[in-house]
Amino acid sequence: MTPMLNKKLNFFLRLQYPVRIVAGEDGLVGSLPDLPGCSVTADSAPAVYAALEMARRRWLAERVNAGDDIPMPNSFLATDDTDSREQVRPEVYSQREATPF
Repeated sequence: MTPMLNKKLNFFLRLQYPVRIVAGEDGLVGSLPDLPGCSVTADSAPAVYAALEMARRRWLAERVNAGDDIPMPNSFLATDDTDSREQVRPEVYSQREATPF
């Protein structure tokens, strides 16, 4: 990984992404709503958090190396009451932006 990509990866690793944990058929299912496909299943909450941290690091590293857009953490994690939540368009960091790291 080039120094520039490493710096970008470190930037995203420092951000705190909201976590969602629900009970599933096989245990607890944890996900990071801002990072599509980044989810894990485990038997306990501590195991979910540990597995999510590894999955988050892997997800971010793969996207940075591929030059993909990376979503910024901004999920609102509202309740299922759709009348009380706003529709928010997630911000995305794009490789095409001229923001230096």
